[in-house]
Amino acid sequence: MELGINFFDTSDAYGTGHSERVIGQAIQGKRDKVIIATKFGFTINEGKKEITGTDISPEYIKKACYDSLKRLSTDYIDLYQLHCGAANDQLLEVLSTLDELKQSGVIRSYGWSTQNPLEVKSCIHKKDFTAVQHEMNLFNPSAELVELCKENNLASIIRSPLAMGLLTGKYDKEHQMSKNDFFIYYS
Repeated sequence: MELGINFFDTSDAYGTGHSERVIGQAIQGKRDKVIIATKFGFTINEGKKEITGTDISPEYIKKACYDSLKRLSTDYIDLYQLHCGAANDQLLEVLSTLDELKQSGVIRSYGWSTQNPLEVKSCIHKKDFTAVQHEMNLFNPSAELVELCKENNLASIIRSPLAMGLLTGKYDKEHQMSKNDFFIYYS
C-alpha cells in the first residue's frame, strides 16, 4: 500500500481463508483506500486446511460472503467473483443471489473468474457484473476475452501473467517437476 498498490485480489479458497485474514489485518484503518476482490464457489474446511468441493447454492453463496466479510474485517466487498463453473440452470440463481447481496450493501459489484467467453456472455446483461478475471500471458493471450471485456466495459483482471513461473527463467530443461508441483502445461 505504501508503494501505491490499492487493489487486492484473494479468495476464500486461498489458504482456506488465511489469505483473507492476512489482507483483513493489513487494511485495518485503511479500508477506504483499497479495493478488495474476493471469490466464492469452492467449499473449504478451515480447520483441516482443505478445499472440499464446490457449492454455488444461494445459501452457500450468502454464507461464504459473510464468512469472507468476517475474515477480511470489513462490512463490504468491492468485487465478489464466482470462482468455479456454473451450469446454465444454476447461473440465474447465482446472479439473483449476487443481486440480493448487492442490494443489501455487502458487495458493490460482482464478476467471474473464468476462461470461458460463453460464461461471460451469459452475464453481461447484468449491470452489476463488472469484471472478468482470466489468464493472460505470452502463451495464452486471451484475445477473445480481452475483446469481450473491452466491448462491454468490463474490468479485465489478469491472472498468471508469468505462466505460473514458466516465463521467469525459473525452469530450465534440467528441471524435474515433483509430484506435488501445481503446474499448468501450455501447448
